[in-house]
Amino acid sequence: VLEVSELHAGQVYAVDMDPRWVKRLIRAGRLAEVDDYTTHLMEQITDVLVQGRVHYLNTTPALLQALCRHRPELVASLDGVRLSGTQISADMYRTFTTALRGGICGLTYGNTFGNAACLDIEQDGELISYVPNYPQVTMAVVDRNDLSTPVAPGTVGRVRLTVLHEDLFLPNILERDQALRHPTDHWPTDGVANIRPLQITNF
Repeated sequence: VLEVSELHAGQVYAVDMDPRWVKRLIRAGRLAEVDDYTTHLMEQITDVLVQGRVHYLNTTPALLQALCRHRPELVASLDGVRLSGTQISADMYRTFTTALRGGICGLTYGNTFGNAACLDIEQDGELISYVPNYPQVTMAVVDRNDLSTPVAPGTVGRVRLTVLHEDLFLPNILERDQALRHPTDHWPTDGVANIRPLQITNF
């Protein structure tokens, strides 16, 4: 985001957030604190948006969902959003594109180790696929009970990530996500689609 902003002589306003802390609160059942933290973030975001013309917002699906509920007029004023993180459902995608009133809704999937850009959105958001930043990042969707075996295309499995940079090699990192294995035609690596938190019950 910073690099793109500098390229186009733009200005970036940053709001610090810690999604890992939110997940920890949720796991501990401390939902009132989750609400308080979300409100705290929303106040900072809306303060920036109402002070001047902001064209693009980079945030998480959950925070954009909250902004759509509480300040839909601010979402409608944006030229677009870039949503980073994991889970976005078809209903959420449709809500966001409607709220943006023709604005761009860009999606990425990933974490600190590796990211994947949105490859395609099909069936009105029912299939949302991503392709990793190959060759530095590759992703495989593997059998939950045999983590060395990829599942068949179109089948749900656990996401496995490999990172290869000049100074860093992290093979076979198991994510806490599940996805469909998505064929990518001419792309030299598989994609992933319809990301969800890993289910501990049967797929």
